Amino acid sequence: MNDFEDLDLEPLERSQLLMTIAITALAFWGGAQLWLWLGQVQRWPVIWSWTGVAIGLGLGLAITGLSGAIALVWPGYRRSAQAYLNWLMPSLLPWDALWVGLLPGASEELFFRGVMFPGLGADWLALLGSSLCFGWLHLAGRKHWPYAAWAGITGGILCGSAWWTSNLLVPTIAHITTNALAVLIWHYQRAKA
Repeated sequence: MNDFEDLDLEPLERSQLLMTIAITALAFWGGAQLWLWLGQVQRWPVIWSWTGVAIGLGLGLAITGLSGAIALVWPGYRRSAQAYLNWLMPSLLPWDALWVGLLPGASEELFFRGVMFPGLGADWLALLGSSLCFGWLHLAGRKHWPYAAWAGITGGILCGSAWWTSNLLVPTIAHITTNALAVLIWHYQRAKA
């Protein structure tokens, strides 16, 4: 059985996958713009600072490390995450980490933490709601709920970082870092095997 058959999905070629990532990023950007226009929501601010970048990088490294630790102790999560990565990563090149980090990281943060979180009220219920939606987005089938659950928890961490710092830059840098590291680590592990 192929690694990705477990997801009931056919693998995409590199150009198809990168195009899908770009189209999805545009859809999230468009959805955020529509919500801002229709919902009269004030977008969470992006405030450039080296401190925000440093916190975001540290948070991205921490999320990546925690994901690896959870994979060591929770076989269900390890299988689910590996199936997802084995479906996405084989067609990508190591330098595609830039696009896999930047496009989903920026667009998903704009939508889920930049617009949805304040649109739902910028409180604990809004954090929970946006995190559940983020987890659901990553659900690749019923038996892969552990990966979606971790994505939801990660969404909560990212949302909490935006709320705590009052700066969307922090979760955006963290998300970009986490996604880019996933590509690089996957390729490193495959090269070692």
